[in-house]
Amino acid sequence: MEDKKNILDFQKIQLSTNKYLSRGLTNNFNIKWEKANDEFIFVEGLNEKVIDFTAGILVNCLGYNNQLLKHNINKLLENGIIHSYHYQTSFKEKYLESLYNFTADSFINPKLYLTSSGTEATESCMKIMLRHGQNFSPKKNKILSIEGNYHGRTMGAALMGTGGLFNEVWPNIYNSFPKIKFPYLWEVKEEQGEDFFHNELRNLEPEKLETICGIIIETYQGWGACSYPKSFIKAVKKYCKQNNIILAFDEMQAGFYRTGLRFGFQHYEIKPDIICIGKGMGAGLPLSGLAGNSEIMQLALPGELSSTHSCNPISCVAGNTVIEIMESEEFKNNITENAALFTKLGNDLKNKFEFIQKKSNFMGMVGALVFDLSDNEKSIEYANKFCEIALTKGVLVIKTGRESVKLSPPLTIRKESIEEAFKHFEYILNLFC
Repeated sequence: MEDKKNILDFQKIQLSTNKYLSRGLTNNFNIKWEKANDEFIFVEGLNEKVIDFTAGILVNCLGYNNQLLKHNINKLLENGIIHSYHYQTSFKEKYLESLYNFTADSFINPKLYLTSSGTEATESCMKIMLRHGQNFSPKKNKILSIEGNYHGRTMGAALMGTGGLFNEVWPNIYNSFPKIKFPYLWEVKEEQGEDFFHNELRNLEPEKLETICGIIIETYQGWGACSYPKSFIKAVKKYCKQNNIILAFDEMQAGFYRTGLRFGFQHYEIKPDIICIGKGMGAGLPLSGLAGNSEIMQLALPGELSSTHSCNPISCVAGNTVIEIMESEEFKNNITENAALFTKLGNDLKNKFEFIQKKSNFMGMVGALVFDLSDNEKSIEYANKFCEIALTKGVLVIKTGRESVKLSPPLTIRKESIEEAFKHFEYILNLFC
């Protein structure tokens, strides 16, 4: 399948498990970063710099060592305020105004909420949806989500996803979070999206449908960058409007131009009531939050969404820098060109190899090579080997642990680096033929 040298090269840079960390925080790709610059990282054991096609799992949207970000953070550090709890600072005021303007085209007089992790944001979104339901009836206490989508690791967020341990230990609670199937594009055609949605609703008990107060949708399903038929999303939006249900989009992995547009939901030509945002929002600093229509966001009781690190000054400076850069014409022109190139090369690549052709996806600056062999275990094996060989060839990609390889470089990556990476990908895929 691949030459032995690739395996040996990869084994040389693998580290032993950190003796201090709980195994709950260990990863399946144990390498050590030494430094980073632009779209390149330097990995211990490799002589050459590596093109980063992970963006720190879609976080480092501006790449590494961004000069404006460094300047603005250093200026803050000279001020001395690195934490201010809920008290006002000029950094907080400036960022909230910038974020308001950044989201103003998507919402009616948007209200904002800031915190530090994605799972806190989705949990807070859940609270708002439940408040909405309780304003109508105590029975309106369930949130509909989609099988296979991911919304975080804390309890409420996990229950809106697969549930994990909480599902195992407390199945009765998990049953309070109804699910419908995901309309994978290789199974559901565009013209079938609306019917698919309504058929899924019919599979739920009528009494459960009457209790739904909110629907949360991951803009694309992370492991495979899987998007939805537009007709499916439009049917969801129509259903929510007809039944006074809040529609929330989890934009953690999709927002801030990751899909080529400011927010991923814009691809579906609808507007949600509320979005959960994070990851690239802070360019590497812990920053997440919510943005939504004022009347929806104001449903939370005073202090109900309080968080210790909400509006942290350093994170606010980072967030403001992201928006400042993204509002520039230079960035907008560059992201349009990069997204077009990335998507074209991705689609060209998948069409060359039958075993990734059917399920691989590319949208803007995120994509996934999904191996589709008759044996799923073999597909997972190929995906894992792809990740290992890619690193020895000079590209770091996301090892999902599934049958996919996820690709998400910094948005500011140079075009020649995109082209070089895809040349390596084609070489590796040829090894599997």
